[in-house]
Amino acid sequence: MFKSLRGGLTALILTFFVISGCGYKIAGLEERANYTLSINSVYNMSSEPDLEREIEDVAVNFFSGRSALGDNGKSRYIADLRLRKLNFESRIVTKTGQTGTSSVTCELEIIIHDRTGKEVFTGNFSGRTVYDLTSDIGTNKRNRTDAINYVIKQSLTDFYHAFRP
Repeated sequence: MFKSLRGGLTALILTFFVISGCGYKIAGLEERANYTLSINSVYNMSSEPDLEREIEDVAVNFFSGRSALGDNGKSRYIADLRLRKLNFESRIVTKTGQTGTSSVTCELEIIIHDRTGKEVFTGNFSGRTVYDLTSDIGTNKRNRTDAINYVIKQSLTDFYHAFRP
């Protein structure tokens, strides 16, 4: 009885080791940058006030997750982030007018300098998403903040794939 299970059991064990050993790489979840950068400045040039800290938090989490965030004096590159545009467009999609959706788009300019101050990369990246509007003000505020964070992360993802030193 055990002889008939031996081939299947061996294949199952081998499959388990292959998936557990490199499963993250197969799924594309283990992204590591081959460089480090530090965030020098964050500018908010949009009409939305007080977003600098939010942008910086999203950027720090994004680059930390890819092992690309370095110390100010030791990193290979220095990044300046500029939120050029942040636009909202709302559409009421129900007859009562109490709920609907809103879309948010952003344009994020990222300028990369090396340690000597020489500009090595400049790019404009954009993101867009739609979020729900409800009759609850607190929920709307959370949805809006999450949407802003999402479009900034989209822009950073596009930058991450475009910038390969």
